[in-house]
Amino acid sequence: MDYRYLDIERAMGFMGDAQGVRDMLSVLCATLKTDLPKMQERLRANDLPALQKNLHSLKGFIPIFSTQALADQLIALERIARSPAPALDAKDFQPQCEALWSAIADLALEAENYLAQPM
Repeated sequence: MDYRYLDIERAMGFMGDAQGVRDMLSVLCATLKTDLPKMQERLRANDLPALQKNLHSLKGFIPIFSTQALADQLIALERIARSPAPALDAKDFQPQCEALWSAIADLALEAENYLAQPM
């Protein structure tokens, strides 16, 4: 099955075996279910330090399972949120955030679909 964001071959390269990939995909799905709403709320509240922490933690996790393009999108957004610019406002990069949230939600759905398939 072809996926837009989920890259099983890449994940296998990191994890080494199919059961390890499945185990970590389960963790990814659970993490995204809690972190995505938190990040959306932090963006609305303009809480950039908290948003950056969420993005940073995902930056170490999502690239294992995602396409390089999605990983790059996440890394770029985390870098913007980390920026020390005093006038930086969440509204300045809201479109990029919303595009990333959508892609991450799709990644989670793809992961759930993959996990629903027998090994």
